[in-house]
Parts: sequence; structure tokens; C-alpha cells
Amino acid sequence: MSSERAAAIRLQTGAACVAWEGSGTARAAAFSGLDSLEVRALTDPADKEAPQQFGANLPTAMANIATLLTAFFEGR
Repeated sequence: MSSERAAAIRLQTGAACVAWEGSGTARAAAFSGLDSLEVRALTDPADKEAPQQFGANLPTAMANIATLLTAFFEGR
């Protein structure tokens, strides 16, 4: 995605980040009358530094997801 397209989506929606990968799942769920939820962790800014930052930030990102999901399911 281009920086211009990301900026346009951010302006239109107020989104802090944009991801395309989960759109197929969301569309399939909607088509089937199901709800969907995509949980993601940000590991890098998707720029030229991404390969280095991904590896460095992955353990923290996964720990954050684990904390979030644990809190969610314990509260049910």
C-alpha cells in the first residue's frame, strides 16, 4: 500500500493503522452471517526497517496479545 493511500484511509476513518490481510475472513464471515474479530499486534512500521524491527518486537507483541486474550476470556 502506498503512503498516500494509508493517509487517505487514516483521514477517512481515524484508524491508527491499516491491514489488508484479514479482509477476506471478515467478508466470508459477513457473507455467512457470522461475526468476526481479528486480533493483531504491531511489530513494525511496514517500512524499510520492518525486517529488523519485526524480530526485535515480536516477543513483546505476542506477550501483549496473550495478556489481552487472557483478560478477555477470564472476564467472560
